Amino acid sequence: MSYADLKNDLEDFGEQVTNILVEMDILEQCKKFQIDHIGLRIRAPEMVDYLHSQILKEGILLSSSIVNERKIFIFELNEPLSMGYWRINCIELPYPKSPHLYHKDGWEHVEFVIPSQAISLNSFRKEFKRVFNKISINRLKQEFQYKEMTPFAKDDKFSNPTISVSKAIGLTVKFHPRGIKEIIA
Repeated sequence: MSYADLKNDLEDFGEQVTNILVEMDILEQCKKFQIDHIGLRIRAPEMVDYLHSQILKEGILLSSSIVNERKIFIFELNEPLSMGYWRINCIELPYPKSPHLYHKDGWEHVEFVIPSQAISLNSFRKEFKRVFNKISINRLKQEFQYKEMTPFAKDDKFSNPTISVSKAIGLTVKFHPRGIKEIIA
């Protein structure tokens, strides 16, 4: 798998993202929000190393940090990726978790920024419910894989409470109050 292969897969992944947002009944609201970054899941560490070198030709490395006991790279692209309604400036490339459950290598998630001053999960959940006022958290928990978390790397400037909704392995949309560049600044 090369970076060119990933770019070719982006349209299909974008359709999957759009479909889950339609199922959640929040596509129209999400059109106005930025996708902060897009994340990859790769099964072999050697492939992570290979993609790391390829993505470096397309942009710069913003961060290399340990999160949940594995190294994660954040790249800022010289030319944003276009996916549906959004342009995406950053890519997250982590080493695989052990044991990993990835069904294939490729795009795995997108992360939307819902601008907010929220610093706790509770305050961000309230903001999420305010912004997506038609949505029911209970419905999300019943029909999707719903998680709330506050990931934090050693060098992060802020915590970034996150709501994560998955439909299937390999398709997750996440929402948080601050962009990745602010968090790792």
